[in-house]
Amino acid sequence: MANVKAVDSGVVFTTKMSPKGEILADDYASRKVSRQLEELLNNHLKSEGIIANNLMFSIWK
Repeated sequence: MANVKAVDSGVVFTTKMSPKGEILADDYASRKVSRQLEELLNNHLKSEGIIANNLMFSIWK
């Protein structure tokens, strides 16, 4: 298991790999959506004169 940073989007996500280097699972899609929501919320708050930072996580079962 490793934390990885996507070159194109800068999203940091977790991936699980087999001993052969095959990707078995990752949470890239949920982290990318969470990051987009973070930016949307921050931009909306900034337009209202509020400076904020947030961190969102989604849990999929």
